[in-house]
Amino acid sequence: MTGGTRAAVLLTLAHALLSSLAVFGSRYGGPPPLAIVGTSLLFFLVACRFLLARSAQATEPTATPPQPAAGPAPDVHPDAHLSEVLAHTRHMLYRFDPGHERYEYISKRAEDWLATPVDALCAPGGWLHFLRYLPPEELGRIWARIDDALLTPGHAPVEVDVEYRLDSPRQGQLWLHDAMTLLRKPDGSLAAIVGVVIDQTAQRATREYLSMTLRSIGEAVIATDEHCRVTLMNPVAEQMTGWPEEEARGRPLTEVLPLVHAEDGTTAECPAQRVMREGGKVTLPRGTLLVDRHGRQRPIADSGAPILAAPHKAPVGVVVVFRDASTEMDPFSIEAEQQLKAERDFSRGLIDSLPTPFFLFDEAGHLVLWNRFVRDLTGLDESQLVHREARQLVIQEQAPMMAHRLDTALQAGEASAEVLLQRNGRDPVPFLLVSRRVQLDGKPHVVSVGTDLTERKFAERAIKRLNAELEQRVAERTSQLSAALAELESFSYSVSHDLRTPLRAIEGYSTIIGTDYADRLDDEARELLRRVRAAAHRMSQLIDDLLTLSRVSRKPLERRQVDLSRLARAICDELQQQEPDRQISIDIAPCLQVEADPSLMRTVLENLLGNAWKFTGHTEQAEIQVAATHHDGHAAFVVRDNGAGFDMRYRDNLFRPFQRLHTDREFPGTGIGLATVARILHRHGGEVWAEGETGHGAAIYFALDKGSPQA
Repeated sequence: MTGGTRAAVLLTLAHALLSSLAVFGSRYGGPPPLAIVGTSLLFFLVACRFLLARSAQATEPTATPPQPAAGPAPDVHPDAHLSEVLAHTRHMLYRFDPGHERYEYISKRAEDWLATPVDALCAPGGWLHFLRYLPPEELGRIWARIDDALLTPGHAPVEVDVEYRLDSPRQGQLWLHDAMTLLRKPDGSLAAIVGVVIDQTAQRATREYLSMTLRSIGEAVIATDEHCRVTLMNPVAEQMTGWPEEEARGRPLTEVLPLVHAEDGTTAECPAQRVMREGGKVTLPRGTLLVDRHGRQRPIADSGAPILAAPHKAPVGVVVVFRDASTEMDPFSIEAEQQLKAERDFSRGLIDSLPTPFFLFDEAGHLVLWNRFVRDLTGLDESQLVHREARQLVIQEQAPMMAHRLDTALQAGEASAEVLLQRNGRDPVPFLLVSRRVQLDGKPHVVSVGTDLTERKFAERAIKRLNAELEQRVAERTSQLSAALAELESFSYSVSHDLRTPLRAIEGYSTIIGTDYADRLDDEARELLRRVRAAAHRMSQLIDDLLTLSRVSRKPLERRQVDLSRLARAICDELQQQEPDRQISIDIAPCLQVEADPSLMRTVLENLLGNAWKFTGHTEQAEIQVAATHHDGHAAFVVRDNGAGFDMRYRDNLFRPFQRLHTDREFPGTGIGLATVARILHRHGGEVWAEGETGHGAAIYFALDKGSPQA
């Protein structure tokens, strides 16, 4: 084989590898994915086949061991199959509850990766076991992707794919691909995460092997971008030019690879510039010398070819392959032939070892190249696969769709489809085929790479079942809540009708006794009668407060803009009319606005201002203030007074029904008012809290979910 033939073969090899790597780097800014790796390796294999054809060597097809006949499935319930698959699948399935930082469900694979029982991961805070082995920078990148996805308008589920590193205590460093679905609440916030985690460690190692293959080529290789600036050099090119790759990257090729004519020493045209201008392969004329960085000259044989990638029509760069031509007239040595054969065997072994199917189709949709995975999957031998139509690889119903997707890839540059690949005498298997158009020997071809979807389908079934169970639980809880509400309504009816009747009788008879028999009663009897009437009145007030507390839980919210300043002034005027002799300073900030239910907000202010009015009853210079404020980072409203105050040790009791911090003799009341306030604010998605000091007044803060207080 001549030196020119060997250069052409190596040029094709370098061209294919660099085309895929350069396009991925320019479009995605990272290492090439599995589809790109497959494309580059297939180019590599085609180059080796070309070399074998030139060397008149034949490759015997590898015999495929017979596939065992499929027997009848055992009579097992489908749920048992599903449980078995979820327990033994190589991937990890999960449902994550962010509110409690735990997994609601996680498959057994997690125990192998995290060395933690599933029960511990599903306990509250169980996510912390996962964080122990996740680098902080990976966690930040994952949540950044989730936060970006949650910005999608609406509340429909959002899909996110992310790859990250996990330092497993049992298996060492793992690279995992997490295909997660973000389930959202009606307001668009995160409710739960369901997903499938796949171990990508082997695939990532494959990408590294591909880069090593390029740099192990025995010829000098330089790649450039569309502006003829150096983007890559292999070690042979570094040695021949005298330029390290780090220093040469980004420089013009004419500076790193200066060429002159041997006859007169004039500058020779740069091969990359010719390729960009003519759009095809070029070679240097004989007698071309390379002037290395140190001024030494040597004759070289040079070839250049464009880097083409769909959908770009113009070259996105140039690959230049050259060698020392001082021994050009010598025939290929046995050592060189053995090295080339070793490179061919390595590339074939590498592509056959990948755990995913690779297909190369010609322009007519016929299969021209495949890997061992395809043979094992389909159960077909070499003679049955060669020139097989793409439509014959899938089930009959999907044949037209498969042909259409290949046409789309040829025209648009790429396409994808979920298909069921046929297997000889066995059930078909679901795969996602990603297809990409490539140029091979000047003709368009399509490379398709498959991803097994079997476990994903099982995961989808598991997720659907979990969702169905969740919906059933929600329905049961809703039914229980409806029954509780019905009981509450029945209780309210009883309180409002059945209890009021005897109370009215007690009050009526007490009034008659006090009026008609007053002259017959001594002082002690009249005092006892007064206490009976006071107790009946207090019981009536307690019933009114309980009914108010019940109504605020059942009344539908009618949100609209409420002027709290005007509402507070009206309530204070009513209190002043009830006690016109009281001297009290009232300060209400103007234009306090909030979006809430007007009637419920009136109940809130009536209780808060009523308490402030009541607890300043023993204060000489009483003061009440209503304002907007910020408290511990919260934007809130506040009602302050300088009255009796309370002990902060018991502040949690303030908002519980019937929990009073003062006796009836000091201040009247039922102990339900602040509980009613808390329930109203919780219904609005807000909160209420208090501060105070015995003898120095109290401040009740409250905030709602709709924006900040406006003043």
